[in-house]
Amino acid sequence: MIRTCQVCERKFSTENRGWCDKHIPHVCGPGCFRDLVTSFPELDTSSFIPFKHAGSFRSHYETRFSVYVNKLELACYYERYKIEMPNGDFYVPDFLVGRSVFFEVKGIWDGRGKSKFKAFVDNYPELPIFVIDLKMLSTLGGRK
Repeated sequence: MIRTCQVCERKFSTENRGWCDKHIPHVCGPGCFRDLVTSFPELDTSSFIPFKHAGSFRSHYETRFSVYVNKLELACYYERYKIEMPNGDFYVPDFLVGRSVFFEVKGIWDGRGKSKFKAFVDNYPELPIFVIDLKMLSTLGGRK
């Protein structure tokens, strides 16, 4: 399918990602990805609970995304916050990039992860969050 870049409005070819397609950053390349991230204002994180992760990434995709974002010289924080959901559960986005945008990096969604992501988006529509899958990681040049 043909998409229009959210930043430069250039047309580019991509695939529909199903239910999470609306959460994929529709950008044509690394420069536009950087511009998209830096276009968001800094988040007010005062209501978020600081979270310390185990110290290592949970997937190769997360590692590649981190390397990619660092090459763009954007601040990149892994599992920095946990956010309380109305039902008392917590959601921990994979990355906060540029202190302004959350990213969830996924290869395969399990049922629980998909449900938590959807609940987070439904309950916090004002918080910018994007999904990075293998296809998007390849578009950005973050795949070996």
